Amino acid sequence: MTTIGIVMKKLRLAVVIAVTICGFANRCTLGDSPDRPQIDEELRCEILYRKDVDQQACLAVIRSGDFQTNPSVLQKIVDEIYLPNTDRMKQIVTRYGWPGKSLVGDDGAGAAWLIVQHSEDLSFMQQCLALMEAAAAQGEVSRRDVALLTDRVRWRQGKPQLYGTQFTQSSAGGGFAPHPIEDESHVDERRKSVGLPSMAEQEKTLRATYGSKAISR
Repeated sequence: MTTIGIVMKKLRLAVVIAVTICGFANRCTLGDSPDRPQIDEELRCEILYRKDVDQQACLAVIRSGDFQTNPSVLQKIVDEIYLPNTDRMKQIVTRYGWPGKSLVGDDGAGAAWLIVQHSEDLSFMQQCLALMEAAAAQGEVSRRDVALLTDRVRWRQGKPQLYGTQFTQSSAGGGFAPHPIEDESHVDERRKSVGLPSMAEQEKTLRATYGSKAISR
């Protein structure tokens, strides 16, 4: 079994138990205080663990280097993680609208964003972006997450990104370079306005994650 296959098998076995324990523990901790928001702990925990499955599988592939020798492992992540997560998020959005911090907590709202960020359904991503923009105006979601989804949607539409968060890997040298950026001379100003680090700091992070050849221009 491949690295990604082992990781996903272990994570799937843990999800149901972990969600149940998480929801019970948080209900016991929070109690029924009228001063606390009525967070849906069961939904929050489900979204968090779906995000964890996503992140741990991706991290396992990066660490193993499987994606460099066997690109099909990336498709496996799409088929077994991204697509089911998207289907579930569609159900959640249909029922609740965007799951902001009042419904699923700060961490749950951030996890919901990540699931949509990795969706393969552009139409759904656009729908969620509009919902997140409205939610951000109410303080329900992070402006940083809105910026990241904005760039992902624009990149998928073939438009220049606004915040420089989307990078592409060179087929020749293996390095990463940012997708085209609109008004690039002011990109750091836009990044700062939503709580993102500078492009220079972003490149340092990529090098730390992918190695010294991560950036190519």
